[in-house]
Order: sequence, then C-alpha cells, then structure tokens
Amino acid sequence: MGSFLDDAGRDGGIDVHLRADHRRLAELLAGLDTARPRERTEHLREFARELVSHEVAEELVVYPVVRRQSAEAARICDARLGEQAEAERHLDKLGRLAPGTVEFEQELAQLRVDVLEHAELEEQSVLPLLAVLAGPDREMLARRYVRARSLAPTHPHPAAPDRPPGNVVIGPVAGLFDRLRDALGSGA
Repeated sequence: MGSFLDDAGRDGGIDVHLRADHRRLAELLAGLDTARPRERTEHLREFARELVSHEVAEELVVYPVVRRQSAEAARICDARLGEQAEAERHLDKLGRLAPGTVEFEQELAQLRVDVLEHAELEEQSVLPLLAVLAGPDREMLARRYVRARSLAPTHPHPAAPDRPPGNVVIGPVAGLFDRLRDALGSGA
C-alpha cells in the first residue's frame, strides 16, 4: 500500500482522502491491540487526534455538499453524523478510563466496532454520492477537506454541534484550543 500522499497525488479526489483516513484509523485501532500497556494512552491520543480531525473535516466540507443532493442524501448524512457522534462519546469516555480496566476494554471494543462499521457505511453510502461531482469539483472538495482537517479539533468534543452554523464557528476555535493544549502537554 502506498503512502497517503502517493494515493492522494494519483487522483486528487475527495474519496481518496476519505478512504486513506479510514485505512489509517483501522491501522491505529489495530495498533491499540498490540501496544504495551504503557504505550496505550499515547496510541489512544493519536487515534483520537486522527478520528476527530477526520470527522470534523467531513462535517464541515463533505456532508454539506452531499446533503444538498436530495432528501435521501440528507437522511444518509444524518445517519452517518449520528454514528460519528456516538464514536466521539465513546472516545471521550475512554479518555477518562484507565487502560487495562474491564470498562476501558469494553468501551474500546465498542468504539472499534462503531468506527469500522461507520467507515464501511460511509464508503458504501456517501462516496457514491460524491462520485457524481465533476473532477475539478472533487479536487476542490479534496483541497477544502485537507485544509479543514488541518484546522480541526484534535480531542473529542461530544457536545459540540455537528451541523452549520454551529460547527463552522465552534470547530476551528476548538481546534485552536486543542492544539494549544497539545503543545502544553495537557494530554487527552
């Protein structure tokens, strides 16, 4: 498998970025299983950063475009956004549990199922709706997605809005706060 940049460079469309993010998230989840107990907290933080920034970028860039296509597309968006909100709640709870406890392991198992199922459903239901966009539109959407992802929060904010206008205002502010928190070493 090529690197994310290799894959993105070949197509430039939004679906390449979304699929690459899904692969990366699956790899990070697998890494949580093989990490030594002392490393699990840092692996979880990395997974959280990747998942949250991916989800927020989708909420800001992808879902508004898909939602405008039809009532059925809006229903699909609502279902996928609900799945993302549930994953953030699990992630937030995991951040407050001690790795290795029964509750932590149960929460992690549920998060894993939720994230992998969501990625599969997204690839089956959302990516086909993006396929109707012309090449230049898909490339523009990809550039906007990458930019949004770079500004997105890096920690779960389960109570934050996931639809405009709230997510447009709160997302970048939370992202700035999270990056400051990360730089100061305040953890997840």
